[in-house]
Amino acid sequence: MHELETELRITRRRRSRVGAFVIVVTLMTLFGSLFAELTPVHRFLRGEVDWRGHRVYAPPHPVDAAALGGIDLERVHTELLPAWVLASGKAVGGGNEVAEVEAFERLTAAVSPDANLTDLLQSLRGHVAAGGLRTDPKRALYLVWAWSTYLDRAGHPYLVQGSILRTDKGRVFATTILRTHPRGDVTVGDDNYRVRVGTRVDGTNVVERYLGAAGRDQAIVVVDRVREFALTELWLLLEPANDHLSPGRAVFADAVRQEARARLPDAAFRQLRSLAVPRWSIVATVTEIHERRARCGAGLRINHVPWFGFEGERIVALRAMAQRDAAADCPAITLDEVDRLERASHKLLAAPGLEDAVGALVAWAVEHVAVHEARHLADHRYADGFDVALSCGACSEAMGVTARAELSGYLASIAWSPSPATALYQACRAIAEDGRLGHGHAVKGPHAEAMALLQRRLGHRCTQGPPQDLAARARGLERAMLGRSEPIALGEGWPRTLPL
Repeated sequence: MHELETELRITRRRRSRVGAFVIVVTLMTLFGSLFAELTPVHRFLRGEVDWRGHRVYAPPHPVDAAALGGIDLERVHTELLPAWVLASGKAVGGGNEVAEVEAFERLTAAVSPDANLTDLLQSLRGHVAAGGLRTDPKRALYLVWAWSTYLDRAGHPYLVQGSILRTDKGRVFATTILRTHPRGDVTVGDDNYRVRVGTRVDGTNVVERYLGAAGRDQAIVVVDRVREFALTELWLLLEPANDHLSPGRAVFADAVRQEARARLPDAAFRQLRSLAVPRWSIVATVTEIHERRARCGAGLRINHVPWFGFEGERIVALRAMAQRDAAADCPAITLDEVDRLERASHKLLAAPGLEDAVGALVAWAVEHVAVHEARHLADHRYADGFDVALSCGACSEAMGVTARAELSGYLASIAWSPSPATALYQACRAIAEDGRLGHGHAVKGPHAEAMALLQRRLGHRCTQGPPQDLAARARGLERAMLGRSEPIALGEGWPRTLPL
């Protein structure tokens, strides 16, 4: 009897514990359901983050390499996915919903052989359509991250980056899509870090405001933005005849030329130098057109200037515009400007092998950006650099997380890239004396704060150009300001040319 009562008590206690566990799980599930879009708990329960809050993705369906390989991923990423994202944005606030449905059906049909891509796509559309951008925008960003991670693990070179845009009709989901080039590793100290190099393929007008960006597990260098810097800034400095163009450029010209000569193939350097004057003629003429537009409201803006200038059909269209505006007080473009563009473009178009030389120029310009982003990855691994302000004895207490991170990145690119003067030149051009960047966007905030401190500690302002011992000074500043100076090197397989 005693044994029976003991057994019954033990059984009751077990049932009690099981019951309590069921109640706790039920309450957690209800809590997650009620507050799914308000707390990180639901993301953990969905398996989208680990216990540390880092993103994870486990495919819910078996991975079928043959099925995935049979999908026309080029068409999906250059045509179908961008078309649906655009249609989805237009449908916000009562736009053309039929166009969104049709675009989604075409995209769904294209990826249907792969169950995991189909699942991610359906989840993304359901989240966007159900108001998820308002309540939990991070989930949309997670889903495209999972899409990219899935493709990357399978060896397919596409990277989809999501963003949420605020419009007068509400929040809109947007993407930029890149085709990544062969993998390149960057070594920081004893560790390797992955820095991807990618070219935009989506064809949309969303423009990145950065040359590169680092996340928690990898970094990306955007070839399109680096190419713009290489074509408008670096190329012209290869020819001494261009040194008079502006004081901000002239003080860097000789040092940048020396680094270009060391890093570029001889034939590429000679050809680029011989064509630097006509290329500058194109850049200067387009700048003149844009300045007049800003001054008096002329309607022409040239958003893209290819590396070879302007082909005949585009010149014809520009000439017709100039003839139309010949008597206008504020012409969109003048006949003289069209003539200059045509003469310079003819020289570039007629140059054999120029595409290869420009590809080498762009790959060289990528190098210091990759070093900058790799430093961010290392700072995050060892010092939580994306979340916590890096230790910096020379920084003010008010200097925030991002400014200190950028200080570390700028110093690293100058100290350890193969072309320290070019790295400093790029930073100085971004944070220019007139406070403008690229297409006329004002530069303020953490990048400017970091560069202001760097110039003071370097003892050389951007207007003075680079000092002779630039890399050594930067390494000394790393030690003095950040308490460390680790060697950073590009991997052996790092690309020395990039396709255009």
